[in-house]
Amino acid sequence: MFPLIPSSLKTYLPTWRTASVLVNPILVYCAYRCYVSSTEDTEQEEYLPSAVFMLPDRGRQCPYYESRRGCLTPGCPFQHSLQPLQQLRNIVSSAKRTLDVALFILGSREVVQLLIKAHNSGVKVRCISDNQDVENDGRCFLSEGIPVRFDESDYLMHNKFIIIDNAVVLTGSYNWSSAGVNKENIIMVRDRSTVHQYVQEFEDMWRNYGAGRSVMQSTIYNERFYPAESYAT
Repeated sequence: MFPLIPSSLKTYLPTWRTASVLVNPILVYCAYRCYVSSTEDTEQEEYLPSAVFMLPDRGRQCPYYESRRGCLTPGCPFQHSLQPLQQLRNIVSSAKRTLDVALFILGSREVVQLLIKAHNSGVKVRCISDNQDVENDGRCFLSEGIPVRFDESDYLMHNKFIIIDNAVVLTGSYNWSSAGVNKENIIMVRDRSTVHQYVQEFEDMWRNYGAGRSVMQSTIYNERFYPAESYAT
């Protein structure tokens, strides 16, 4: 009458003893559905869809496109669809708990605005970058109390990825500098096993990298400087 019940289903039936014990068929069926649902949920979490964003945008997005009333200008020359760059901004801004950022270039206006806004809203933000331009890259973040660490080796920290709430990764060729005209790409990864590898890589770099020369220089530029050691995890 009912499908074959897998052995792992016994966890849902505390009173299960042997096949000779009479079990209420309704209870069996409900337990079976719970088991199937839990398996389906796990599979969905493991293999959530990814997305690909190609830059640059086709054109400037209409400033009224996302407003409540929309654009009412006849023949508006701007784009009336959500452009890739704005989609990326929205994804980063959706962070609720943490933003871990590993970018070769940190000092771009795009990154500064997004991360400072997130930090001010209560999101824990950490940044890692190369030491090519420590002063400019670190000063704007340290002045806001956002910890930054730098690769001080002779090689480049050429990563370009952002981890959102340890659940979503944005990575690709895009440096998060000005949109410009370069052909770039970003892929959004939500597969848990893949995201976990990025989380591990970030934590390894965070442990191994130092605060760079910005520790000394920031005291000159900003009286609100906080030592990097206070952010150690």
